[in-house]
Amino acid sequence: MGVSYMQNFSACSHYNNSRTTESRKSNVPPQFQNFIPTDVCSFYKADNCSSRKKIGTFNQIELYDNSVLLVPRLQIIIKDYLNASDFVCINAEGKRVSTTPPYQGTSVFCENHSCSEHAEKFCIYDTPIALHDFSDATSTTFLIPIRAWGTTNREFYPHNPQNYAEAILLSPKCSKGGLDIATDRIIDAIEACIASYCIFTSHVSATSLMFPTELIVFRYTVQISGWQNGIRVHQSSITCPAHPICEVLNCILCLEKIYNSQCWTKLDILLATTSIIIIISMYWILSPMLFVIRRLVKLPLLVFKCLLAIVRKVKGNHRQKDLDSFSTPFRTYTRAKRRPRSLKNSTLLITILAFTMSGKHTHGCSDVVSITSTTESCSRINSTQTCTFNQGVVLTLQPLGQDLCLSLRNDDNEPVGLLSLRTESIFHVCQKKIEFFTRDHEFNSESSHRCYKAGSCKPNKCDNTKTSDTIAEFSWKASHHPGFTFCKASCQCLMCDGCFYCTPSCLFYRYYATPSSDTIYTVFTCPIWELTVNTEITFQLHNQEPETHHIVLRPGRTSRVKDVKLSLLATVSPQLPVLGSTFITDGKRTAMTMRVQANELTPQTPGQLQCASKMDAIQFKCRFSPRTCICSTGAFKATCTCPEGKMSNHLQHNALPFTTKNIIIEEHEDTIAARAQVGSAIHVQTNVENMKIVSVQNHGKCSIMTSTIEGCYSCLLGATVTIVCYSTSDQSTADIICDDQHQIATCTQRGKITALNFHFDSPKIDINCTISCPGGRSHFLINGTLDYVHDSALQREIAIDSDVSVNPEENVWDTATEWISSITDFFGLLKILLISFALILLLLVVLFIVTLLSRIASIVKKQS
Repeated sequence: MGVSYMQNFSACSHYNNSRTTESRKSNVPPQFQNFIPTDVCSFYKADNCSSRKKIGTFNQIELYDNSVLLVPRLQIIIKDYLNASDFVCINAEGKRVSTTPPYQGTSVFCENHSCSEHAEKFCIYDTPIALHDFSDATSTTFLIPIRAWGTTNREFYPHNPQNYAEAILLSPKCSKGGLDIATDRIIDAIEACIASYCIFTSHVSATSLMFPTELIVFRYTVQISGWQNGIRVHQSSITCPAHPICEVLNCILCLEKIYNSQCWTKLDILLATTSIIIIISMYWILSPMLFVIRRLVKLPLLVFKCLLAIVRKVKGNHRQKDLDSFSTPFRTYTRAKRRPRSLKNSTLLITILAFTMSGKHTHGCSDVVSITSTTESCSRINSTQTCTFNQGVVLTLQPLGQDLCLSLRNDDNEPVGLLSLRTESIFHVCQKKIEFFTRDHEFNSESSHRCYKAGSCKPNKCDNTKTSDTIAEFSWKASHHPGFTFCKASCQCLMCDGCFYCTPSCLFYRYYATPSSDTIYTVFTCPIWELTVNTEITFQLHNQEPETHHIVLRPGRTSRVKDVKLSLLATVSPQLPVLGSTFITDGKRTAMTMRVQANELTPQTPGQLQCASKMDAIQFKCRFSPRTCICSTGAFKATCTCPEGKMSNHLQHNALPFTTKNIIIEEHEDTIAARAQVGSAIHVQTNVENMKIVSVQNHGKCSIMTSTIEGCYSCLLGATVTIVCYSTSDQSTADIICDDQHQIATCTQRGKITALNFHFDSPKIDINCTISCPGGRSHFLINGTLDYVHDSALQREIAIDSDVSVNPEENVWDTATEWISSITDFFGLLKILLISFALILLLLVVLFIVTLLSRIASIVKKQS
């Protein structure tokens, strides 16, 4: 079914002569007969277009055959007549008659025709005719009469970015340590994300992206996006297998290589031992030279001390003579030298503080907040128990793909449900403030020299000419486009272009702007960035399948999912000065540009030509500064130099997506948004109101089968162990406690596979865990060896530029104790290093014996 639109025309022509027969759609150039603007995919819903409907303003004309056409821009020309024969004649009765002479007419008519005073016909030129200029379609001027013209508002469906953009082949491939990406051409920007940790690269056709070691020691999924000319042209994901840490270490001497002794090769051990031996040997060889240098340095100091002592002694003798008559015995004493403080304690303290400051603890779902129902809120009928929960808790979440869980327990402290929250991303959505509109344009100038009293050159004309005046000598194009008019007194007398009067002539000149394309650009700023948080909440209740909901949190608003209310209380975000930038868009692409504002008509910037509204931009009712062009005048002509007006050049630099270390600014629906990668956290008030959980009490017993624990210690992501939980009943909820860390698991008769996440501070894991089910408690063992990953850089990014500290303060002595414990575990693994130290000690003993024997031999030789 078609959609009818009200045709709005701002002007019309009353011309009704023979020329109207030329105003037919078939005479219009083919490219304008069914013209569709570049922003429009279709005016009707189509599968290949975006499903988001928009409303736009378009230019239209109406022909005399009642055809209505959309045109790129309105180029209307009004003429009194097209040629000298374009006139009509009437007789004395007012009826139209033939146009053959003899006739008489108006003064304008008689200027072009031979009029007879005694003719019975009276002829005049017909009503002015309106023509549309289609000269863009042909090499010569192409004019067609039109009846009406104006603008219309119509619904349309824009292009689907994936279909509208040119297809680009992007091939990702898993590699050790990250991802290899190859494209069939150079692409503007590529984003690759694991969880919420993203890496960006630009203007490449093939690249290797390396992720932090902590992210790739597990099986990882990479989300890949590609942009070309500001449009997303690729979006995909790839899942890569985990890599042993020894395969992804690309350093020779680093903390990860030192702490992971299982990655040492024989060559590494040999090089380390050789380096230590060389250092110690060089000390033994250079020690005599160092002794001599130390003595040489002390010699000037001894001389200075001697001179100072002599000066003091002389002054002391003079003073003693003055005080002999007033001498009083004083007890003299010698102040003992203060022993230099040992560096051992200072070094230990500094080391402890360093480890304390760098130790950031971030927990995933191993950090479970328990919400326990009171006794009055639970009721039991036979074996069925119903509990109602009313509780509130404030949670702190970070966008690192981690889960924070809330355990729901009955009055017997048994788990009956689990709520998990995950922050997927944090957006700062721009609330646009449109500064102005602009268009691609070019500047032109016209000059007209007129002698005194000829044409517009009247007495005192140049003194009274204003920049907005319209001079009859200028063309229609110059007079009907925004510009500035000037007049300068010029030459005089016959030598001045044959002027009769010896009074200064007039040089009129005008520079003006004309549109060079149909694209309308919007320049805007973002004084307000509204924070939005994409959050995922999962309900895992007793005897029910997990249920996941995606919600969007905004400050000052409460989101409700079932019986849970979530309120965003506060955020911790890095300082983002880039959000104060100015942006320019053409409707398809957006770029960050230099700082410009409305009414600041600065040449050679996006603000040199400004239109107050989109309608003004369509009709090119824009303005620019009179200082935009610099003109030099001669006797008969003015030459103007003007800046370039191609606004599309400003879209070539800093096109979105624009990436920095902490954020990416990208297009988001009809506006733009800044997506924080790291350095952000949120505080969420979670209220559980009247949540009723019905659980059937059973006495099922649980048992656990575990895999070897894998992952890292003292790191953000922690370690993961896969368990299979069996229950003697149909389904039970088990409470798992390992080293004071809590987890929840579901157990079934056939076995339920669950991945548990823990955080440990030592590499060797051998822990006895407890599992509690309605039927009782049992124990199982978790063991394995964890890797060390140096993720301090990643942790610093999380805390960088934060106004509020997210992590609680830690006890210094507890941290020191943990550190000493980890060092003990570390050296327990380094048997090879101990052997190396033993060899070095043996070498030192040999060198000492050799030195001692050489000295004894020299003493014996002297005595003999």
